Amino acid sequence: HDAPGITDERKLRFDACLRVASEFRTESNIGCQFFPGRTFAFTTCVGNALSIPPAYRTMVQRIKSDKTLVLQGVPTFEFYRTNEIAPDFLISHTEIGIPVLRNPSRLNTKVTNR
Repeated sequence: HDAPGITDERKLRFDACLRVASEFRTESNIGCQFFPGRTFAFTTCVGNALSIPPAYRTMVQRIKSDKTLVLQGVPTFEFYRTNEIAPDFLISHTEIGIPVLRNPSRLNTKVTNR
């Protein structure tokens, strides 16, 4: 999660996530966290870091206006799709996920255009 070429090589950190069969313990700097299965609303944000908060606000507005969904709020996820940092452009592709529930009372509601 540090930008190569900008951050000193000795201070580079990287976050990664992978699925494992069960929880484990280790003496190293590797952690294990359980995330229960959920439904998420996702969007892709393309821009610099300042574009991420407005993307969240837009997502929340869209989720709240979709009567088939109920906003859950946390934990949210961000997946950074950029595999090469371009400091001159400061542009990245970020997948943002916000947990939601399906609103069972509205799933079979007929939608009409006005």
